[in-house]
Amino acid sequence: MIAWHGSPALFDCFDAGKISPVQSEGFGIYVTEHRDIACHYATPGIWRQSTAPRSGYVYEVEAPDGEYIDNSKFFDEQPAVVRAILLDAVDRLAGPMAGYWRFVITAAPSQYPQYTQVGKTLSFARKNGTPVEPSLIAAGFAGFKLITDVMNEYVIVDPAVLKVRSVAPVEERMAA
Repeated sequence: MIAWHGSPALFDCFDAGKISPVQSEGFGIYVTEHRDIACHYATPGIWRQSTAPRSGYVYEVEAPDGEYIDNSKFFDEQPAVVRAILLDAVDRLAGPMAGYWRFVITAAPSQYPQYTQVGKTLSFARKNGTPVEPSLIAAGFAGFKLITDVMNEYVIVDPAVLKVRSVAPVEERMAA
């Protein structure tokens, strides 16, 4: 799959150590099928809420074909193996925030597309110290996808599988 990634930084290859901790739909590198969405994320001012003109970079990447977990689906619509892993993750949530996290995960369908059950489960499991992504990848999934009316977003958990095909300043990509 050919996809796009926007970043305020220039680099040669993706590095898991540079991944932001926010990661609302899974921990990994976010790519999209829409160049204009990547251009938006490439603009440094977007991240810093700054109006200063600064350039970022848009990467054309080759992402793995394969099966992606559809984060826009609810737990009961997921394949059995995914459902089992996610429900186990919810059962392992512990500590003072566990009750709140379970409430948010249960309420997620009413909050879509602001957030999803899968995305919140992944996020809370990481905060709990019990990340789910390795189990899902071991089960053969390439990553996660979130399909909305506005964009298609993919999360690639293993940055080593992404191949940079080209990179250009955001101004050049926007003009193309």
